[in-house]
Amino acid sequence: MYNRNTVIILPGYIYRSLIRNKFNIVEFTDYAKLRKVLTIEDLACLVNANQNFKIERSYVGYFNYLELFNSMTSEQNSEFSRSVLPLASTENIATMIKNNLRGYDANDAESLSEHGLYSFIMTEDHIFCILNEGFEIKLSDKNFKAKFIKEYISKLYAKMPIHEVSYSPMFSEYMKGLNALTVQ
Repeated sequence: MYNRNTVIILPGYIYRSLIRNKFNIVEFTDYAKLRKVLTIEDLACLVNANQNFKIERSYVGYFNYLELFNSMTSEQNSEFSRSVLPLASTENIATMIKNNLRGYDANDAESLSEHGLYSFIMTEDHIFCILNEGFEIKLSDKNFKAKFIKEYISKLYAKMPIHEVSYSPMFSEYMKGLNALTVQ
């Protein structure tokens, strides 16, 4: 069955913070190491992005911290469940993520270059989908959205068996895009 922790959404500014701190992305599931680099607010933004970011009605990522950070101590688990999770569901964090992914005035969608709005990093266990400022605005461009979904699905194919990819939320969006092409 489709493993929801396979794809992890990383807002671009959080990814850049990890890079600045020379964080090895392979160690992402080590909560203690991640916590040395990210604040409670950063973690809340990360959770919010993974729980709420959608293309059409399909979630792009999903964040089950109990599965992802399976080596948490009881203190770390307490911090996460008492501080990070409640903060992640606040309107302030949701607005922060939305503003970060929009990043530009909606009128600028035409002028945004596709280059650098998203990228993928693959590790043995996960696909990290880095979404940069302007990504959400550019989704209004049907060609950009189709390209992103196609690339997303191709990363899933590289990581999982075909029958599991077909259970992913984005696969239905991919199929809708293909159907739209054949109907025209």
